[in-house]
Amino acid sequence: MKLSEIVNNLIKKTKIKEKDLKVIEEITKKSKKNKAKSKKKPAIEVKDLVIDFGGESLAVDKVNFSIEKGELVTLLGPSGCGKTTTLNAISGLLTPSSGEIYFSGRKVTNIPPQKRNLSLVFQNYALYPHLSVYNNISFPLLNDKRWQEKLAEKNFILKHSLKEIIFSHSGATNEEIKEFKKALEFKIATKKELKKIEEEFNQSKNFKINKEKNNLSLILSKKENLISDLSKKVLIDIDEFKKLKKESKISSKKYREKMKKKKIFFLNERKQIVEEFKFKIKEQKNIIKLCKKTRNKNLDKNQKILKKYSALIPL
Repeated sequence: MKLSEIVNNLIKKTKIKEKDLKVIEEITKKSKKNKAKSKKKPAIEVKDLVIDFGGESLAVDKVNFSIEKGELVTLLGPSGCGKTTTLNAISGLLTPSSGEIYFSGRKVTNIPPQKRNLSLVFQNYALYPHLSVYNNISFPLLNDKRWQEKLAEKNFILKHSLKEIIFSHSGATNEEIKEFKKALEFKIATKKELKKIEEEFNQSKNFKINKEKNNLSLILSKKENLISDLSKKVLIDIDEFKKLKKESKISSKKYREKMKKKKIFFLNERKQIVEEFKFKIKEQKNIIKLCKKTRNKNLDKNQKILKKYSALIPL
């Protein structure tokens, strides 16, 4: 069998349905469009960034700036003005109170630091003393999934280019080589775009889950605060009873009656608070459970789509 026939078989071994081909081409176009769009946007853009440490101090107050690709920028200011805090927010080590952060037009405000594809060098270098210089540099790369994927993609493209050379020198037509290149383009673009859609979905869903978890924490805190306030009120009354008894203003029998009534009052009030919040807590937990279920369901769906369209394209 000629190599040109092998190329043909390689290209045609998976029959792509018309509707699937349209979806793949659509994803590829979208990927190119997004890539071209991101080039026009600043490499880093900070919009109305506010970082307030729990009302104690306003570290960053509505900061706005943008950094173009290849541009060298310095944040200059006195000690405590918010330079490091701003850098920590950009790198994802701090969550802003409000405002947005964009990387090449992509919103990264709620994306964790390990997924931002960004490096931060601390004032104190924070190196691992037990590792060599090489191991200190290679450690984050070897643990970076994106870097590994990028490296695997480069190797994949190089192998593909090598196949192209072999095929072209073995009688494959320009049309066959073109189809072979198109398959590679589809494969990479489809995978990237679907991964991006999946990440954006997870980002929004995780943000929603965290928001609902915070709501649950607030409900639990409110419940504990009400019980705490009730306990303090009861203790003040008990101290007052003790004082009256000590000063002989009430008899021992009256003191015991008051203490008993106060105990019953406390238990009833506490039970009422617990019952009142029981439904709210249960309802909030169900909301979190539903959010997680929806996220996992859509995650499985996205992974199936990714697997399907990646498998459809022969290489």
